[in-house]
Amino acid sequence: MPDGATLQPIRLQVLPGGTRLSLGGTVNIMLAEELHGAARRIPPGGAVEVDLAEAEHLDTSALQVLLALREAVRAAGGAWAVRQVPEGVRRYLRLAGLEAVLLGTTPS
Repeated sequence: MPDGATLQPIRLQVLPGGTRLSLGGTVNIMLAEELHGAARRIPPGGAVEVDLAEAEHLDTSALQVLLALREAVRAAGGAWAVRQVPEGVRRYLRLAGLEAVLLGTTPS
């Protein structure tokens, strides 16, 4: 990130092939409403890619929103993918028992 740039913790991009939801920094209860609002703006039925390259930590409120979003995407027939997961975030997902579910390595 360039010097003086401000990290936007939640960014939503609607692209021709689907929607990218990028999360950065610490996404916690203070940002849960903003994350939920971004999730509601995602067009139904399309592919959704969650980019965690800049994420440092996701708390349980962020995980709840992501789980609900994943279920909504799948119920509408869309594709779900989570990309560029930092090791610390991956470790937290593993400890929470959600690594396989959120990262798409299991159908449950």
